[in-house]
Amino acid sequence: MDIQRLVLFVVFSMSVLFLWEEWQKEQRPAVTAAATTTTAATAAKGASVLPQNATPIPGEKLAASQPGKSAPVASTGVAPVEAVGKLATGEKILVRTDTVMVEIDTAGGDLRRLELLQHPEKEDKSKPFALLQSQTERISIAQSGLIGEGFPSHKTRYTVAGAHQYQLAAGQDKIEVRLLAETARATDAKVTKIYTFHRGSYVTDVSFEITNQGATAIQPFSYFQMLRDSEPPVGSMF
Repeated sequence: MDIQRLVLFVVFSMSVLFLWEEWQKEQRPAVTAAATTTTAATAAKGASVLPQNATPIPGEKLAASQPGKSAPVASTGVAPVEAVGKLATGEKILVRTDTVMVEIDTAGGDLRRLELLQHPEKEDKSKPFALLQSQTERISIAQSGLIGEGFPSHKTRYTVAGAHQYQLAAGQDKIEVRLLAETARATDAKVTKIYTFHRGSYVTDVSFEITNQGATAIQPFSYFQMLRDSEPPVGSMF
């Protein structure tokens, strides 16, 4: 009887061990060799642009996605991203509201930093938590662009259509930052990327305004993606 109990105990123990290993595999998938992680945003919007018409393409709400309703739904694409650590840099645009501090780079029109002013860091309570950032050791940024030959992507150099620093003033409900893009001559289109920041909100709107100056109708498609390093979040084991 003792031998039978011992055998049953060993079989039971081995079964538990195998189950534990399988559970661990499910909870911790193998780490890929890629250095970047790209996430395609859902429900991106597009619109046909007719000659001599300026048509905004509603974009993505980065903090709380709620697609607009002013244009028909178009397919979403994801453009290839640059390797982490090799991001191009341009002019910096700083935006401060009552809830966020934001840094936009004219290289790609990327959202390179977003601090939550009412939420401190866990390690240093004197600093606001950085939801997005672009540093040597930590990279997490938001990128967007248009799909189509000659249209601006996250690798396009933008120019600023206004100031380089914005501050939400008393009585002001929102801040709008407009970035101009040079497009290929073949498209005959003028493209403006627009960021909108709202009072009392963490939502950041991204949209594209396109003026078709040619004689042929065009139909660009917008895409939105996150680019981040492969390091685990601070304080996490995985």
